Amino acid sequence: MSVEVAILPAREQSLPAINALIARSKGHWSWPAGYLEQALVLLTIDVDYLRTHQSFEVLDARSDLVGFVAIAVLDASVVLDHLWVTPERIGRGIGRRACEYVIQFARQHQWSELSVLPDPPSEGFYLRMGFEDSGRRVPSRVPGGPLFSVYRLRLRVGTILLALVSSALLLGCVTQPKRVVHTLHYERAQWLQLPGWDADNLQEAWNAFLSSCRALRFRAEWAAPCDAALAVTDQSPVALRNYFEQYFEPYKILKVPSSVRQDTGLITGYYEPLVIGARTPSAKFTTPLYAPPTDLLVVDLASVYPELKGKRVRGRLDGNHVVPYYTRAELPTDPAVQGKEIAWITSALDAFLLEIQGSGRVQLPSGEVIRLQYADQNGQPYRSIGRYLVENGELTVDQATMPGIRAWLAANPQRLQEVLNANPSVVFFNEIPLGDPNVGPRGAQGIPLTPGRSIAVDPAIVPLGSPVFLATTLPASDAPLQRLVIAQDTGGAINGAPRADFFWGTGSDAAEKAAKMRQTGSMWLLWPRNASLPTS
Repeated sequence: MSVEVAILPAREQSLPAINALIARSKGHWSWPAGYLEQALVLLTIDVDYLRTHQSFEVLDARSDLVGFVAIAVLDASVVLDHLWVTPERIGRGIGRRACEYVIQFARQHQWSELSVLPDPPSEGFYLRMGFEDSGRRVPSRVPGGPLFSVYRLRLRVGTILLALVSSALLLGCVTQPKRVVHTLHYERAQWLQLPGWDADNLQEAWNAFLSSCRALRFRAEWAAPCDAALAVTDQSPVALRNYFEQYFEPYKILKVPSSVRQDTGLITGYYEPLVIGARTPSAKFTTPLYAPPTDLLVVDLASVYPELKGKRVRGRLDGNHVVPYYTRAELPTDPAVQGKEIAWITSALDAFLLEIQGSGRVQLPSGEVIRLQYADQNGQPYRSIGRYLVENGELTVDQATMPGIRAWLAANPQRLQEVLNANPSVVFFNEIPLGDPNVGPRGAQGIPLTPGRSIAVDPAIVPLGSPVFLATTLPASDAPLQRLVIAQDTGGAINGAPRADFFWGTGSDAAEKAAKMRQTGSMWLLWPRNASLPTS
């Protein structure tokens, strides 16, 4: 007999009950002597785990905890890290409901694959849920534990939609890809070549690195460095420097292809805006921030061309045809955005800037603060409004900074919408609880960003979660900014190499620094020792 359940974000106050449930569920099966005790230590869920994973409680009609499920985000896929059901309720459909929830979550976020390493007794359950045995076997991190099989579920788009996209490709709506020639963008370096490496306070980046490691530990090349990192007890600067030099090798990131060797690139800054808003429009609050509209189609092109893994087409259906989605200027005419307004704010420019940053906070009249997180984008190309003003002779290149753009728009308010519409790209948001106000927004890796230690990158060149050493200068200054950072986010304007967007944090001070930052810098990818370099 199945039971009705609710699946809600996991709360800190539920941690004792969650860990007790995992212990009962894990102990339901027979294990080699000593294995269970050691495994439960590794499986302990703490506050840091909740912050770095998408974690959910499964509650029955009486609000009793009957299950726990959590996923780890890994680039274009997710790993079902935990799925537990209290032993007394096994066989009542709770596990199936929780698994279906995760599958739907992955599809909503347009991930292409869902993986799981199930306990051997539960492998049959995952086969019934549509997973396939990949053939890979992963040893337990507990000595004497079993080998775990890696099961995968490929999240493909529907047949009708695939046919429509294939037609669009054939008709030239989307250019068919040429064979991709992989070119390395990395040059082996020595640690002494990293300016400021010996002086950096690595402790400031350590927790951000550990958060990424918890998500990366499933990958073969990351297993040894991440297991070692999670076991580190001495976090002195010397010990942490020795750890990185033991487990990683530095590679300078180059600009390729290029007729001349170029090892520097653009380093910009971004931040989490805080704006004033309301749930309903008024004479004061006139500009909406939207959730993804229901008519937005997102198609993973790897389903048609495997060499385009990670590339997606966004559009909408017009009869039986797939056509580009509405531009910024056209979007207000789309009936599908009606009712998708999450909040209304006072300034169209502030809404535009919040989209560029990809996340932000909105303070409501009640004093409540909500967080908006990047959910999707309309598929239109990003165009710089600063460049638009320069090309139209309104500003010089030196004047086309955010303070300069703001000043020009304040002097020419009648042209505000024209300038904003020059960028046809629109970002849609999800609303999530603010949680700890001292914790940053989640980046593309699904992990909260750390001010001053997280960067956005082009993941085709710098894999998400990788440590990077950055050598640049402070905003509008020649003072050095040389430090270890972690690649935990992406951005529509962050393409190529070397290229990074430096996360400054939340609020007005962070906004000022981000607005002024347009520096030249060098980047070194710190890659696991003896592992094959990433290809792009």
